[in-house]
This record gives sequence, C-alpha cells and structure tokens, in this order.
Amino acid sequence: MKRLLLLSLYALVMTIFASFSQDVALAREEIFFLEDFESAGDSFSMDCQQGIWQEGSILGSASNYQAWRVPETRSLKKTIVLRLACPIRSADFKTGGYFFKFEKTDLSKFNNLNFYVKGDRWDGFPDDFEIQLWAEGHLASRRIAGITASWQKITVPLASFEQVLGSSKEIDSLRIVFDASSPDSKEGIIYIDDIFFSTDLSDQQLVNDYINRGNSYCDLNEYGAGIEEYKQALKLDPNNVYARTNLGLTYLKQQKYCKAVDELEKVIEIDPAYAFAHLSLAIIYEDYFFENKKAAEHYNKFLEIDKSLDAETRERLIQWVKGIKQEDNSINLENYNNLWEDYTRIWEGYDYQNKAIE
Repeated sequence: MKRLLLLSLYALVMTIFASFSQDVALAREEIFFLEDFESAGDSFSMDCQQGIWQEGSILGSASNYQAWRVPETRSLKKTIVLRLACPIRSADFKTGGYFFKFEKTDLSKFNNLNFYVKGDRWDGFPDDFEIQLWAEGHLASRRIAGITASWQKITVPLASFEQVLGSSKEIDSLRIVFDASSPDSKEGIIYIDDIFFSTDLSDQQLVNDYINRGNSYCDLNEYGAGIEEYKQALKLDPNNVYARTNLGLTYLKQQKYCKAVDELEKVIEIDPAYAFAHLSLAIIYEDYFFENKKAAEHYNKFLEIDKSLDAETRERLIQWVKGIKQEDNSINLENYNNLWEDYTRIWEGYDYQNKAIE
C-alpha cells in the first residue's frame, strides 16, 4: 500500500510543464499588446483605462488592493512590471483585483491570451486567481493555478472563453480577480508583465499548455479539473503518453481503479516500451486487483525495458516478482523495506523524462 501511495504522489507532481518561452515575440506569431507596463503613469496606458477594483465599488475607486509599477528582472532583462498586493489577513476582504477597460476590440484573428506572472518569494502570494474577459456585460473566466516564485509564461486559448463570449471575440474589458469565496490562500503579492494576444500556437504547444494546467490543478488536489485538462490535451493528441499516463494516475488518486488501468493499458498500446506505465500497472494489479500473474508480467516487462537499474535494485525486484508469483509472503516481507527505497529512486529517475520536454 505504501508503494501505491508513493506512485500517486510522484505521478501527480510530474513536471510535464508546457514549453514556456521567455521571448514574447515568436517569429510565426502576430502580437497585440494590451499592456507592457513600460509606459509612464499608473492609471492609463494608451487608450486603456486600468486600476484596482473591489466588489461593490466603482472601478478605479479606493479598495483594500494596492498596485504599483516597479522595476524587475525577467529573463536577465530589466523591465517594469505590475506589482499587485492582495489584502493580507484582512477581515473585510472582498472579491477584487485589477482591471483593464478599453474600447471594444475585435480579437477574432488571435487565438491566445498570454502574460507573465510570478509570486513574491518573501511576502508570499495567492495560490490562484481568475482571468475574466468581458464583452458587452457578458463574462467569461478562466482560473489560473500553479503560481510560483519564478516567472512563468501563461498561455490561455481564447477558445476556452467562446462558450460565453461566442466566436466574435469582441472584448471590452479584462480583469485579474481574487475571489473571496475561494478557500485557497489569498494573501500576498503577485507580479504581472506583458499582457498580450497572439495568433495560433502549434497543436503541440497547446497540448503542453493543457497538460501544464492539469498538473497545476492536481498539485492543488483538484483532480476533477485536472482530468478535464488532460482530456483536452488528448483531444488534440490522442497518442500523447504523458497526458494519458497522468489521466490514468489521476483516476487512481480518485480510486477509480478500472479507469486508471484502462488509460495505462492504452499507454502501453501506444508505446509498449514506456517502462513507467508497465511499473504503474504492475503495482495497481498487485495491490488493488490482486492479479499477481498480470502484475508479474508488467514487472518483468519493466525490468526488460529499463536498463538503468543498478544490479542490487534489479535483483531485489526480481526476487519480489518471484515472491508474488509463488505468493510467498516471507520473500516479500524480507524485501519490502529495501524495495521502498528502490521505488523512490526509480520514480525520481523517471521525473527527468518529463522535465526534458520543457
């Protein structure tokens, strides 16, 4: 059972993050900047009115939120960014944040909303926030999770707002929103830079974005939302073993064991040499379905594929497989404590494959 819990832990924090480019202008993309925060003044930038806001107050009027433009370094370059402070432990905290209001703008030629974000390493930062797009009083929102103390580029497909806004994409307002009803931490400071719209990214980049958001939701134990993101990735790329593996292991975390096995078996069909999927299936078959024969098959396949195991670890796992075949508990108990350490090293080793696609 401990081995299964370890599998879930490592799988759900797999860092299969999207390839976040640090360069705003990509050669194949057309860019439309909403705000880069470099221009002077805190209330207006070009034709865009902006400022802090709070539920029940007029946009731009006094609130518990604070915002400044401050110098920062991002990607080794000095720049000016927005520093947005949320009410820290405020008894009268209300939903609010920062708004941008502009003339109705046709964004139909663009496919993505992009911006850079990080939290304050010293003062702390909120766990999440919402991005809201408004069009003639209609609101569509997308939750942004997985904020860290390092700069990251967030890309949100505008298609995810179409259910509310329609395909015309005529938008007149954007808001950064901290929701008082959310149970997550809402105290601290975030930094925002370079809010812009862009044309199509490649399907693979969109897939990575969905996987990234799925991982972020799972890190917050919001497995239902994570599953939906993985499913969106698989709609674009049904053979993506990373998305499908994470989907299966998220089902496992929800104790939906049959669904977990179904997804991991599909991973094996796509890539029979994906050793991590074989190891995952072996443990699930052994611990939850008590199908030792199937478990042994997948353990042996894992041993056949993975040549990175040291001789001592390999021998212990071989003895473990012999034990479950013979249902010899004495062999299993003798090797249990050592195998606990072995599995830890194995999963840590597989983490590099996920980081390699960043």
